[in-house]
Amino acid sequence: ECLESDVVSAARKIVNTIRASDQRRETFQQIIKELNQTRENANKIPGLQLLRDVDTRWSSIFLMIDRLLLLSEAVLEFLRRNDDIDEELTHIQCDVLNDIREFLSYPHAVQEELSGEQTPTLSQVLPLYEQLITNLTHAKEDLPKISHAIDATIEKLKEYVVRSRKNPVYILAMGVY
Repeated sequence: ECLESDVVSAARKIVNTIRASDQRRETFQQIIKELNQTRENANKIPGLQLLRDVDTRWSSIFLMIDRLLLLSEAVLEFLRRNDDIDEELTHIQCDVLNDIREFLSYPHAVQEELSGEQTPTLSQVLPLYEQLITNLTHAKEDLPKISHAIDATIEKLKEYVVRSRKNPVYILAMGVY
């Protein structure tokens, strides 16, 4: 039911709501400070702000979800204290977001690897995509509730890899590398 209700959109709305004004961001930071007063250093919530996803930035949905989950206790407290906010975040939604975060961590790792290169080439990309396909295939066992999304991703990656390998430019790229 969480997946059908588009839990990622719900997370996005929560992030945008909390970040909507300076006052809300300050209130959020105050909640983090209050929650941390009774905690030992190892269990403190980091004094960070939530991150918005941005269409033009790779991995931004992953980073948004990752930060939301890291600060979820403060987010839940913020939402509890503000009755005027319609959005909610349940523990079940957090569990689903954690699965989505885990799934997105695989393409995020590939993106991070490629962004470390000055000029990623086809000869570097395709082996990483093949490894990504293998990793996602194994991830289906750990994330059965979102295996349909993983399958769709694997199929799209396979299609891209096959199409790229048939291109004569790939042969040239492998010879240059």
